[in-house]
Amino acid sequence: MKRLTLFQKLRPEVKERLDASLKKYKSVEYLYEDLRSVHRYQELTMDQITTLYTFSNTEYYKTSMWDLRWGDNLFINKKEQ
Repeated sequence: MKRLTLFQKLRPEVKERLDASLKKYKSVEYLYEDLRSVHRYQELTMDQITTLYTFSNTEYYKTSMWDLRWGDNLFINKKEQ
């Protein structure tokens, strides 16, 4: 079974917001490169996670500690695939 990259696991609504930011910010292009090169959320740096939240307009105050730790609000998990 082929492992999906984090880019492939992005929730559609998160990717849509990132795509909108891509038109304005080069940082999103770099983030996409990073997401295409890793398979697990834990492989991301805090800087990459911050960039992901910032450019996907995901509000921190609506994020649980679980989501921040495991990225379930940003990525589709195995149960949902």
